[in-house]
Amino acid sequence: MVTLSKDRRDVGRFEGDRLRLVVEPMRARRGWIDGFREERNSVTAAVRASSAEVVHAHWTYEFALGALRAGRPTVVSLHDWAPTVLRHRPDHYRLFRMLMQFRTIRKRACFTANSPYLAALASRWTRQPVEVVANGFVFPPGLPDRPDVPGPPVVLSIANGFGRRKNVDRLIEALPVLRNSVPDAVLRLVGQDFEPDGAAHRWAARRGLLDAVEFVGPVPAQAVVGMLAEASVLVHPALEESFGLVLLEAVGAGTPVVAGRDSGAVPWVLGNGRAGRLVDVRSPDSIATAVADLLHDPVAASRLARQAFTDCSERFSMDRMVEGFEREYRAACGR
Repeated sequence: MVTLSKDRRDVGRFEGDRLRLVVEPMRARRGWIDGFREERNSVTAAVRASSAEVVHAHWTYEFALGALRAGRPTVVSLHDWAPTVLRHRPDHYRLFRMLMQFRTIRKRACFTANSPYLAALASRWTRQPVEVVANGFVFPPGLPDRPDVPGPPVVLSIANGFGRRKNVDRLIEALPVLRNSVPDAVLRLVGQDFEPDGAAHRWAARRGLLDAVEFVGPVPAQAVVGMLAEASVLVHPALEESFGLVLLEAVGAGTPVVAGRDSGAVPWVLGNGRAGRLVDVRSPDSIATAVADLLHDPVAASRLARQAFTDCSERFSMDRMVEGFEREYRAACGR
């Protein structure tokens, strides 16, 4: 395994029972100006120094370009679509990332994408088909029992970044509408930019929308399962996702989901409505109506959670992901 770190204390070679980890340095600032040339060179050198028969490069930027230059059979996995990211967050950094992605996908390799949505976008530009290998998730052996949590119903959202693409501002605007029919509902916001006095808090304060909103901010990964189990509903208001792993985290916790019907891969992950309520997330009224329906009808919410667990645990198991990647490794090696 080859990776990069901005923390020089991480750099080195580490040996395990069946794993060799190589950590190369990554510049802390402005490496994007030269397309991460130093980082790409480090990846190339590490791959060439290895005994790898096949290389699996994740993302389509410095790791992919460095791996491809090493000349080994290579599988490249796409996890986002840079033009869409640039459209929602236009800046020089994301422009350079888009140029790097286009350079990668014009090369010869075995390409995979984590959803049909992303595969369709990329296949217009690649010289060969893009195979879908969905993200895997470790589901519990059965639908977990929901804890009997006292207090008001909690509407949870987990996202990193308070930007246009994540669209959490529409969810905040939906809360007063929801509280017209569920007066004690609480909105809990988790992730980067959602801490007290963070970007989302300041935005809501300027508009007088702080009532019944809990700004939690980033939490350790192990805390997410507990927060999902305590939530009545997860709302994922993103306008676009290439996959959306938090959707599977909610399904695995037995938490019903409300998400965007036109949000990239989201409808596919949620089985086109079998595993979650799909709404127009640009409309606060639509979000509020869907959440209120689930809160007013716990039987329907429980039925949706059970259906989601059955559907997603079959489609997104770790075994399926492993089988898909093994198939691509054999293809890359011509076997």
